[in-house]
Amino acid sequence: MRSARTLEELRGHVGDVLDVASLSDAQMLQTLLKKINGSATLKQLLVATLSVARGRESNRIAELERELEATEDQPELEDELRDLRRKVAAMSKLK
Repeated sequence: MRSARTLEELRGHVGDVLDVASLSDAQMLQTLLKKINGSATLKQLLVATLSVARGRESNRIAELERELEATEDQPELEDELRDLRRKVAAMSKLK
């Protein structure tokens, strides 16, 4: 197994696969494994996947905060924001 070029490259592959909404979990895994073609360890792949997920959740938090400032549905958005913050905190503990 050859070493991956960069973590950023792995993040790109993970992001590409996650962007295909029509894939099942099993199809996502197969597609991702084909894309990396043995160029990363499972640990490297896990780190890249967690990084992408954490980044996406952080972006969603920022979006919700902006929406929260401009909306009357504050309680609902505050609950979603709190849930996302808990998920990001949990992902950070996995690393």
